[in-house]
Amino acid sequence: MANCYTFVPMLNEYLKTGMVEHDLAIKTQKLYWELSAPLRRFFKGFYVSFDAEGIPTGKHLNGSAVERYRSWRLNTLNKRGFKPSPVTVQKELIVAGNAIKYQIRDKYSDMPNPFEGRTILKRHQKAIRPRAVVLEREKEKNLLIACGQPLRDIVLFILETGLRKGEILTLEWNMIKGDVIDFEPGQHKSGNYAASALSREALNILSRQPKCCARVFTKNGQPYTHSMLRKDWERARKQAGLPELHLHDLRRTCGYRLREKGFALDAIQAQLRHSDRRTTEKVYAPPGIELARSLFL
Repeated sequence: MANCYTFVPMLNEYLKTGMVEHDLAIKTQKLYWELSAPLRRFFKGFYVSFDAEGIPTGKHLNGSAVERYRSWRLNTLNKRGFKPSPVTVQKELIVAGNAIKYQIRDKYSDMPNPFEGRTILKRHQKAIRPRAVVLEREKEKNLLIACGQPLRDIVLFILETGLRKGEILTLEWNMIKGDVIDFEPGQHKSGNYAASALSREALNILSRQPKCCARVFTKNGQPYTHSMLRKDWERARKQAGLPELHLHDLRRTCGYRLREKGFALDAIQAQLRHSDRRTTEKVYAPPGIELARSLFL
């Protein structure tokens, strides 16, 4: 089998070596490992090649095999008894495609990438409903009324600082240095040393949190956990009439409000700790709008 390459070893090498070489954050690496589990199970014994000559029947990793994988995954129940969404399957196929790209770049320039352009179907893209990612001021009032403590302070704190959910739940008092939160590698998504500034309102929120343990946000003297947050958040957004609102949308709202106040993109990137400026530009400064604004500045 000339120029045939087994897929699973390639995937494993990318997960063990490629992700580290590409400086992916620790949390992202853990996510990729989780996403790769069904890939390794389904594509065990599959080969990547331009043609199927010499490859065992049904073991040629081509477009047809990718579609069989998609069909299998979309009809597979997880531990909770739910089927994965097309977006989850898309993420899995992106990991697989990245593994092939890693090998093509470094070793096998003649290798085809059967995952290229096949991560999600057009009908699934159309079926994914767009959500309003910016919380309006009037709706913010309804949300805050529906929130009990400490969720109310957490909502306000995210709107002021742009912290992610995991960063909120793992925030400790020793990370707060004056009017700045210091993040060490592993404490936030980018995996580097970084910091976020604290506004006057954010400092006020911190000042009213009880210092009963190392974590900043607590409930009944215990650290506020993911399960507590999920339960309280579901109840609050339903009561506020915002069933489509995600907690991460509050982080985006923070970025948009900073932009409305005239903050430069560099400042927004620093506050939200985007490792790549293109991420900030993509969300908060579409090129056409930014060009138009520059004409009036």
